[in-house]
Amino acid sequence: MSMTSADLSLDGLHVLYATMSLVFESFFYGIYVVLVPFSTQLLLKRGLGSRSNIFLFTAMFLPFVLSSLYWAVEVAEQAVRIQAFFVHRANRNATNITAYATIFNAVVLFNYIFGDAIVVWRSWVLCRAEYGKLLFIPMVLLVLTTLTVLGTITVKVSTFLVFVNGTPGSVTSVINVLQVSTLAVSFLTNVAATGFISHKAWRHRVFVKEALNKREKTTRVERVFTLLIESGLAYCVSGALVLIFTFVQLPFGTLGDIYAPINAQIAGIYPTIVVVLVGLERTLNDTTFWNVASTQGASIQGNAAVQRGTISFIQFNHDPEIYEAQQGQKSEGDIDV
Repeated sequence: MSMTSADLSLDGLHVLYATMSLVFESFFYGIYVVLVPFSTQLLLKRGLGSRSNIFLFTAMFLPFVLSSLYWAVEVAEQAVRIQAFFVHRANRNATNITAYATIFNAVVLFNYIFGDAIVVWRSWVLCRAEYGKLLFIPMVLLVLTTLTVLGTITVKVSTFLVFVNGTPGSVTSVINVLQVSTLAVSFLTNVAATGFISHKAWRHRVFVKEALNKREKTTRVERVFTLLIESGLAYCVSGALVLIFTFVQLPFGTLGDIYAPINAQIAGIYPTIVVVLVGLERTLNDTTFWNVASTQGASIQGNAAVQRGTISFIQFNHDPEIYEAQQGQKSEGDIDV
């Protein structure tokens, strides 16, 4: 079948958009490759004896494997696409690696589960004493994200195996709904979890300022809170962008088609970023962390009961300045995750 100038134009746009996506995706994947050895060293130095470290290592390693395979397939797919569109156009409609890319596009969605799991785990560890059952909100959203991801993967793989000569429009609509649902629920999961952590950080800041008679010095625990909140907000912004871009139509596809591979890499890299950021602040090993809820209205200036905890592999020790400022008795406890 002869190709018209309009067909050539669309092919050109397809390659252009795919190239733009691949360039930015490669940038984030490059950051990923640099950070993984560093974060792995941090975790191995602490040992994999605790459940939290094993969880972090798994949430960091598996997405890296998926992201690496996904990036390699994207590179190969782009090379084949350029050859088929502009070098050997007779092979344009022949079966090649681009047909199998659908499977990898589906499997890489597991990165959203790992990334969201880190956010939810982080909020549960830091905030469960204050917010209790409210934390089931991000947990339920995480379950919904998992279900939509599994549904998307199932439909995509089934479509690839059953419909050899093209996907029916109705099936395409189902896939689109599942993918948009995954992005929406994932975004809500991150907003909810990051919101709890932000509120916890604010309460902690107020508590410390009152305990130190409005002293303005920022403690290390506050700096780590800031790092966690800022990384969470950046992840939320990326999730919001990919969701919005899904509805922005281009001459070929949508803006979401360009940004989705980039966001998949960001979702994969997020657990690694958390490990590195907290590691740069010595994972709170030399800081004091108060459970604000444990004061239960007691006077901070008087004999307040302050709870100091160990959260997973994050150890919380005395900050000498705050410790001396407190005249009351402190109760110590461990929170094992």
